[in-house]
Amino acid sequence: MRKLIAVLAVFVAVSCTAVQAFAEGPELVAKKRVAVADFTIRQNNVVFGQEAAEFARTAAEKIINAFAELKRFTILDRTVVMQLQREKQIQMLGYQTRTAQTDLGAVGKADIYCTGEVQNVSISEKYDTQGKFLGYDGEVELQIKIYDLNSGTLVLSKDVRGGTEAGGGFLSIFRLYQDTPSKAVFKALNNAEREIKETVKGAFPVEGNIVEVVSREDGRERFLITLGSDLGFKNGDELTVIEVSQVKVNGVAYPRKKEIGQMEITRVEPDGIFSEARVNGDGGKSIIMKHEAGYSMVLRPKKD
Repeated sequence: MRKLIAVLAVFVAVSCTAVQAFAEGPELVAKKRVAVADFTIRQNNVVFGQEAAEFARTAAEKIINAFAELKRFTILDRTVVMQLQREKQIQMLGYQTRTAQTDLGAVGKADIYCTGEVQNVSISEKYDTQGKFLGYDGEVELQIKIYDLNSGTLVLSKDVRGGTEAGGGFLSIFRLYQDTPSKAVFKALNNAEREIKETVKGAFPVEGNIVEVVSREDGRERFLITLGSDLGFKNGDELTVIEVSQVKVNGVAYPRKKEIGQMEITRVEPDGIFSEARVNGDGGKSIIMKHEAGYSMVLRPKKD
């Protein structure tokens, strides 16, 4: 009986350890929570009332789509975002104080907060050489601001423009103008989507981390990393290993990122989160040493 109890005790201890290890795993790749507020409109002589509200929401949806495509964020429901705004009385004017940002992050529901302003919505009428009315061209100018609520810092402030114009010349005779001002400016907003996505992508470059050492064999060092198929990675993808540190200059701390090696993904895990990667060239032992010593390192896709 005592032997049975001892065996059960060992089993429970091992099971608890396994559960704890499993529970710690998702923290390595926890997705940041993004709150995207509806845009405000500053200058506008085209859309009004309900249509203006729809235009502002559509602008916000472009931001949401950009974050969703990165597959590294959890997008908070619009009702949650509105609740956060009410609780902290955040004014949607394209500017928030550091205190307001920190308070919103302290609610514990959002890590990233994105707001924006439609700074200009305009149209122009188009006529052919005989003065016949052809339709409308539209133009929209947006300002996007993204905040890190955990640190209360501004991650990005960027102006983005979209238009329906397609240039002149012979090909312009095949161009289809919009038959209403509303359609023209909504098309201009749609045409801004590519730049919006590039803006968000540039603010949050893909980064992964080393989880553990898989192989220490000289010249064949391999690591388990957090860049899997869910982020679009596959066998053969090349990565850059970057050491992240802080350097103080005249009492001011500056972030320093130094490339210390190259890796290549050799096997993606079926869970879509993890992969195995081997070190290309020298530097494997140094990377192992720095990883085990607790140095801060990130992995990024190698630039072409």
